[in-house]
Amino acid sequence: MFGCVGADPRDTLQLGKMIESTGVSAVAVHARHVEDRPRHCASSDGVRILSEALSIPVIYNGDVFSHSDIARLRGVSGAASVMIARGAMWNPSIFRSAAQGGFAPLYEVAQRFVTLAEQYRLHWSDVKYTLQQLFKEQPVSSSDSYTSLLHSDSWTDREPVLQALQRDPRTRLAYHPPIIERFDCATWHSLLLQHGYSSSVPSTVRDNPIDSVANASTAHLAHTMAGQTELA
Repeated sequence: MFGCVGADPRDTLQLGKMIESTGVSAVAVHARHVEDRPRHCASSDGVRILSEALSIPVIYNGDVFSHSDIARLRGVSGAASVMIARGAMWNPSIFRSAAQGGFAPLYEVAQRFVTLAEQYRLHWSDVKYTLQQLFKEQPVSSSDSYTSLLHSDSWTDREPVLQALQRDPRTRLAYHPPIIERFDCATWHSLLLQHGYSSSVPSTVRDNPIDSVANASTAHLAHTMAGQTELA
């Protein structure tokens, strides 16, 4: 797996072709650059450049937060498959379609996870971290039940933590993925124009990917120019 390289997407394309030449069967691509932060939108269009240029399957990764995102981002990126990171850590039932019941309530997820973690002898610090990821962006994060999780130290705290979460009605609310504050795209495009860049970024690459990629790089260049207006 690798991420996008440099301000010019042609560098990413060159790296992808280099990796392909080694004989790998597939490649996973995280649709961000090194200097990007999680609140920067993943560049699904940038991954399409690789999907169209490489002969091996490309696996897309970035901003997959619901089951419906899987098909949508697979289509936008042209990838053969999708890899899920934060979305699966926040709620592993992301893999269930709406027809299968959709997202499970977080308490059910937490209870099932703790049972499996104990079965496979995970260290409590890893269990605690994962439970924090489940709950920290949800209404329960301001409750006493969440505080009991934060203060837990070992497997001996398992039952008190689960009991506190079970008693809290907020852990059984319908789950919604956390809302991530994004950089204001209107401000972004305005900054591009101020610095002499084109505000037109192609959504797909068809006839000449190399030339189109150079234009697509303008959106990425705005990251460094817009640092003073970025959300902290």
